[in-house]
Amino acid sequence: MKPQSEPRSGGAAWLVLLLPLLCCGGPLLLAAAATLGAIAWGALGAAVALLVGGGVVLVRRRARRCCTPETRGSR
Repeated sequence: MKPQSEPRSGGAAWLVLLLPLLCCGGPLLLAAAATLGAIAWGALGAAVALLVGGGVVLVRRRARRCCTPETRGSR
């Protein structure tokens, strides 16, 4: 005699929840993809801006440190 297995809870019920997304979710998926793309480009732009800004600050600090009036030979 086989032992009785417990009844499954849910099985493929999650597919029923995905049906509206599969049918009518096209615009929502496109909007989400566009939003994520804009966020990604914005983050990339912010990273480039931080790198350029940091480079400018670093160059100015080094220039200020090495080129004082005493080292330039001003009169």
